[in-house]
Amino acid sequence: MTPKLYMDEISSAVRSVLLTAKALNVTLDLKRVELNNEGQLSSKFMKLNPHHKVPTLVDNGYVIWDSHTIIAYLVGKYATDDSLYPRDIHKREVIDQRLHFDSEVNNDILKIIMNYVMYRDCENIPREVRDKMNQIYDLMETFLEEDWIAGNFISIADLILIPSITTMNVIHPIDFQKYPKIHCWIKRSEKQPFYIANQNGLNKLKCMLSCNGCLLCTA
Repeated sequence: MTPKLYMDEISSAVRSVLLTAKALNVTLDLKRVELNNEGQLSSKFMKLNPHHKVPTLVDNGYVIWDSHTIIAYLVGKYATDDSLYPRDIHKREVIDQRLHFDSEVNNDILKIIMNYVMYRDCENIPREVRDKMNQIYDLMETFLEEDWIAGNFISIADLILIPSITTMNVIHPIDFQKYPKIHCWIKRSEKQPFYIANQNGLNKLKCMLSCNGCLLCTA
């Protein structure tokens, strides 16, 4: 049975799962949950996931939520090798650090800025939030010692962080002269076959901003 993914691609967390599925050539049965209409708060969805968050994956009756958990599950079940999440303890340690960075730092900022987007108030995102995004960009530039976020190979750390950072870039544009490594990493990612799964959601986000008359934040 095809796994079902409850999703709205405006969410960077959802896009990280879509990127992973595409990288693994795994077909998902996509079930749309319109966040803009608070679809995640419907009684039907909350019975499935009391935490009322997307993405939520259902695979043969097994319900999983949290994008980081879902990605690890998909790789564990469907990957034909360990290239995306190596068994080598030192490589995995770096990947795990990047995943925790995303869950502990990026997610908090993304929740804040997406609330402003949903309520059509993104021009009033506080200065301290924009400063925090700049700090994230500083760290990302430091992480990128090689072509990819955890080394010289694509890993689930990239699949998690590509949607997070490109979403922030839409809201608070990255100064690519200041952060040339991030610029090259994004351009490198855009050339990957799986990247279309991220671009579709970014296009939806940009359309929402345009339709809501939001002014993008500047540095």
